[in-house]
Amino acid sequence: MKEKNFKIKLIYIVLSFIGTAFIYYTLFATLSYIREEISNVPSQELSSHFDVIIDGNHFNDVDLSELRFDTVPAGTEITITSTLPPKDLDNSIMRIYTLHSRIRLLIENEIVYSYGYDKPVVFGYGNIHIPLQESYSGKPFTLQYTVMVGGEVSAIDAPVILYDAEHYYRDLARDRMPFLMGNFTLIILALMFGAIALIFMFKTREMIKLVFLAISVFGIGMWIFCSHDYISIFSDNLLLRGQIEYMSFYIAPFFFTLYFFEEYFVKEKSWRRYACLIITSIQGLFVFTSLVLNFLTPLHLPSLLPISHIILIMDLIFLTYMSIRAARLRKNTHLPFLIGFTILICFALRDLIMFVSYHYIRHSSGDKYQSRMLIGTFLFAICMFVDFFAMQNRRLAAEAEAEAFNKMAHTDIMTGLSNRRRCEEEFAEFSKSKSVFGIINFDLNDLKKTNDNYGHEAGDKLLTDFSNLLKSVFSEECLVCRTGGDEFIATIPDAKRYRPENILRALAEKRDVINKSRTPLPLSYACGYCLSNDPALAKGLTGMELVAEVNKLSDARMYENKAAIKAAQKAFPKA
Repeated sequence: MKEKNFKIKLIYIVLSFIGTAFIYYTLFATLSYIREEISNVPSQELSSHFDVIIDGNHFNDVDLSELRFDTVPAGTEITITSTLPPKDLDNSIMRIYTLHSRIRLLIENEIVYSYGYDKPVVFGYGNIHIPLQESYSGKPFTLQYTVMVGGEVSAIDAPVILYDAEHYYRDLARDRMPFLMGNFTLIILALMFGAIALIFMFKTREMIKLVFLAISVFGIGMWIFCSHDYISIFSDNLLLRGQIEYMSFYIAPFFFTLYFFEEYFVKEKSWRRYACLIITSIQGLFVFTSLVLNFLTPLHLPSLLPISHIILIMDLIFLTYMSIRAARLRKNTHLPFLIGFTILICFALRDLIMFVSYHYIRHSSGDKYQSRMLIGTFLFAICMFVDFFAMQNRRLAAEAEAEAFNKMAHTDIMTGLSNRRRCEEEFAEFSKSKSVFGIINFDLNDLKKTNDNYGHEAGDKLLTDFSNLLKSVFSEECLVCRTGGDEFIATIPDAKRYRPENILRALAEKRDVINKSRTPLPLSYACGYCLSNDPALAKGLTGMELVAEVNKLSDARMYENKAAIKAAQKAFPKA
């Protein structure tokens, strides 16, 4: 059985690796082909000679690359006007970076594109790509922005004309291929482990932790996929990007906390138990509330970020404290988590410094620097999966040790059968049973004679041979116990399914086969049985009283059988 289970697990592992390798080979081959076949897309940044209006204040002949102003509140209107280059715009697009704003493009005062004005949406950030027509060449254009989140916008990114729209997205994939592959690795790992956990979740409760961890890592992966603008390779829909990015960011910490919940709530005491419950409840309520409000009201998801950051900081401080405490007390230490968390913090600080430098010191958009958060998150996710499997290894070792001690406490060392203690536990189970159960008492004959005449080694062999005989006949549902020197009991939980007379007949037939070649003495035993519905039992018996009477009557019938065997031996002595 163990060998079969090992082979099944090995097949699952091999198939998982083959499937993952195939996906990566296909993706890598596709992106490599793109990388070889295309060149850089010709483009032109439109940064100079703009007329700018910011909340009613006019600025003429402005260079957008040099324009800086204090961050503006929500509702601020910003308008920039200039002229499109007198070039062939066929198959061209205008790339516009927007930061939590509604936006309109007007050509000769006619609206040709709008975002966010038709219906309430999540105003994300990123590049919008607007197709241009050949007839737009050399015409004046106007971009109108309505800022939807205050304290964010302090500059206007210059629009860029991309003259080869067909190859632009391929270039984008080529330039971001290494990090895109890393992001896909993170997401596929989460999906693979999540699928495996769901398959085995109903067999072992511990797999629910792997499900929580996989959902959390998947959420982190999807957040990176959007926040690092990898999604723009496939879609420039800012509504889709905003929904995925913010909900992934809000949901991932909740499931990450659930991963630790059993250990830090169920198994903890004092204030730490309630702190874990409060933090988990706050996170769950926040996720539920943000989901409901997002679908029922025109809620701007980024406005919830400050609340999310506060909850996340509280959560990370608590989990770090509990993990360090567990390590100091030499409990179930989460050392991989601490290592991964330290790595993540280092990369997060690096990105934070870069963001502050570009956003507030250089007054440039946050997408101008290359984030390395993906590397830190990938290493953190690997550490967390290592943490899970290390926990399971410790749990399995503890369970194996407990099972070994339990087996020693309930097993007869000589025969390998269950002992009297285990038999008494089975009797306690029978006292609650509604089924017809049975008890068979055995007494092994000639044990003293064998010990006296042939030695204790022969006596031990007599015991083990008889025990093996009993094991070979009784099913796994039945329990066979050695309760004394030469006394044995077999219990039958369902006597209608396993009829004692059939079992004893099979036992006798097998004994006769063994005795044809057994020396020095044949196997001989006396037996008696009783069922819980036996007419000889007193009426109205229940519980342990019924079990005791069934065993007593079975034992009495065994002694009757033993007396009959002795009488037959006297009447027909062997020559």
